[in-house]
Amino acid sequence: MENKMKKYFVYSVAAMCGMMALCGCQSDVLNVGEQELAEPTSVLNVSTRGDADGLTIEVPEPVRLYLFKGDNCTAVVPDVSQTPTIRLQGGTYDVYAIAGADPTRYDCPEEDVEKTSLMTLLDGKTLGDLMVADAQVTVADAARYNLTLSMNRVVMGVKQMTIKKVPDGMTAVTVTISPLYESLAVNGSTSGTGGSYTASLTKNADNTTWTLFDEPAEDISVFLFPSVGCPTITVGFTSSEGTVNYSYSTTEPLTANHKIDIEGTYTEQATLQLIGTITGSEWDTDQTITFDFNETNASSGETGGDNTGGDNTGGDNTGGDQGGDGGNTSQAVTLPAVGSVYRTCYVLSHVDDTHVLLMAPKRDENVVASGDSQTTVTTKIAGAFSGWNVDGITLWGLPNRNQAELMCSKDTDINSKIGINVRSSSTPNYLFTDTDGNIRRFNSGSGGIKVGETFSAQTYLIGVSTVEVTNE
Repeated sequence: MENKMKKYFVYSVAAMCGMMALCGCQSDVLNVGEQELAEPTSVLNVSTRGDADGLTIEVPEPVRLYLFKGDNCTAVVPDVSQTPTIRLQGGTYDVYAIAGADPTRYDCPEEDVEKTSLMTLLDGKTLGDLMVADAQVTVADAARYNLTLSMNRVVMGVKQMTIKKVPDGMTAVTVTISPLYESLAVNGSTSGTGGSYTASLTKNADNTTWTLFDEPAEDISVFLFPSVGCPTITVGFTSSEGTVNYSYSTTEPLTANHKIDIEGTYTEQATLQLIGTITGSEWDTDQTITFDFNETNASSGETGGDNTGGDNTGGDNTGGDQGGDGGNTSQAVTLPAVGSVYRTCYVLSHVDDTHVLLMAPKRDENVVASGDSQTTVTTKIAGAFSGWNVDGITLWGLPNRNQAELMCSKDTDINSKIGINVRSSSTPNYLFTDTDGNIRRFNSGSGGIKVGETFSAQTYLIGVSTVEVTNE
């Protein structure tokens, strides 16, 4: 990376005496009107500037600030432009800033905030531009302290997606990228490994070219979290006969602070050639990825057989792609049979010609507790999965509803093969991600899947992962 290409979004934070403005955090937050204020000690005075290398850089607004003293959140500032001064007692603070934390777009943590609390999308909303920064400051009583935060973008942008020479008769063309990170924590880390993005392309006037935008997007409108490792890119062709998907596992991850430009051409030899360019923004140098795949990589989508283990277009096949060389996946392999044990795991389904969906032979309890919110449960699950390693497979996630239903249909065989009993005549007690994005409990019973809403310490964590099968 060339330093001259890197731009920063800078916040100047100075400690001085003044007034105090806070919003709800933990019990040690000083709330005006609820308790008598102590004698003034120190105040963080926040001002912003967005110039770098002589350029004026626009910072996404609002900028939300979180201050922690140890593990206790002592202040939440929803918008530093509206609340420029914060009174503090002397001490050492961890400061976290999130630029672009719009409360009309995100559910932003405000009560009982932890450093790992997640900022999640509201229903029907899409990601915007997001940047983060953090620092630790020690503020003496009645002292001045100057702090500069250099903010980094944590999302990537879609510049253009183009598929050329699409055969006649196609009614829809989609491009899916998965797995992607799903949420942003207060401390600036990304969380969740089951995200995906599907773009529906539009046919151009020549009737053979399909694009996402009329022109390449200089002003980015589609923002995505980075990929979890090397992602899979899937192109779907839909006609009256159904949907055929072409999948490829990239050789490098898609990272934040880049613009993605993907161009594919479907050749007369029935080979879909894709050239993907990650165009560097003003921060980073360009990266280029090239890949092609042919009919041997095609798999039927929603119209295809009994592949009920998840959506072949990326969907919620949580856990991402494990193993393989990350290169062209057209090499013929023999997939382990559905219902067999592969790498100590149960084979739930065949995802495509080279990937299988696995269920881990383990379960964790005491991960969630009674009364936990969706945000808390999501954070706890991400932390638990970060420690999972099953026969070298480390990217695990919750099953989605289709996968949970598949487990219920195979409950006896699963219990026989890997010792996980998802059948119960009483309380549903396994975690899964439902179709609305909420985490719930499930079990199988005589009537099929049973679903519950609340949690307890006896609600078990189980995991699935999409794994590439290679010739050894």
